Amino acid sequence: MKTSNKTKKSAFDKILVILCTVMVVVSCVITVVIINTDKPKTEPEPESVEVVIEDNVHIFVDIYAENKKTLTYTGDYLDNKSVKVYGVTENGARIQVTDWNQSLGPITQGNNEFELEYAGLKTTVKVYGVSLNSITSTNNYILYEYDSKEADKLLSDIREGEITYDEAFEGVIFCGDSRTLAMRSGNLLGKDKIIAKNGVGLDHLETYMQELLASNPETIVLNYGVNSLSTSATARAELVARYKGLLEEIKTALPNTRIIVAAVFPVTDEFIIEQPRMKYINDFNVELYKVCVTMGIEFIDGGHIVYEHPSVFNPDGLHFYEKFYSQYWFEELIKEVGVGVKASE
Repeated sequence: MKTSNKTKKSAFDKILVILCTVMVVVSCVITVVIINTDKPKTEPEPESVEVVIEDNVHIFVDIYAENKKTLTYTGDYLDNKSVKVYGVTENGARIQVTDWNQSLGPITQGNNEFELEYAGLKTTVKVYGVSLNSITSTNNYILYEYDSKEADKLLSDIREGEITYDEAFEGVIFCGDSRTLAMRSGNLLGKDKIIAKNGVGLDHLETYMQELLASNPETIVLNYGVNSLSTSATARAELVARYKGLLEEIKTALPNTRIIVAAVFPVTDEFIIEQPRMKYINDFNVELYKVCVTMGIEFIDGGHIVYEHPSVFNPDGLHFYEKFYSQYWFEELIKEVGVGVKASE
């Protein structure tokens, strides 16, 4: 039932607004505490107001903040299409304010402060924005929520031989090139979990797209790009755009499937000398990272494993020994990303 402005104002008269400074992240809640100074009345009066940012709105903050589910381009506005405002009564009941109509923005680089007003109430929303153009390195972008203790338990069971990686990754499909195909070495993973081939690029994903979609997996982990890299910035941009189109196709067809894009793994310095185009791996990863966070698709960069454990490379400087997967990469997927771990309720 709609409420008149006059009724709303009287319900909120003579109140003290205590502002809460927050950083806005995707699907987070900003809580503004309101203390009622009137004497108790028969009708319950709101004790707080909640502003909820919708999941599909990309309002990101600095990726180096403690919460790493953060980051996006500047220029976004918070409005009644992306924000839900609720009045919360003393007993916890939530009443949505349906006629809130105000734009907060645009969000620019650095600190932003906006005044939110409704029915005579005013509060402040503080947002820190960072432009995607300022990003020069990648980070993990993980949206999946899981219990880290459950991840530790799963890893412990694997190490003790109570369960295999193949069993742990039930419902997961890995797509990629030779460095994905190598996951079958030592029977680490079965054929049913891998769609990969030596020397391929995104053409491989296009070829097997229908097979991938038909399998309707719980999780897809993609790792393409190393065979398609170019010294040409234009060619790399076209490659990223093509990757984006394929991600959009998967996301549209499988809205309930978790999609994780893995950064292209590094190669050795010697291999870069042989193939100079490989020095653009980081540039490609950064652009792919930007695509993922603006689409709400998860991204993981396991490059640090290679730098910390260079012995994982086999002599060609491109491919890895089995221990890269069994000792490091698979553990990273479980511990840092929650692959194979039940989602938190």
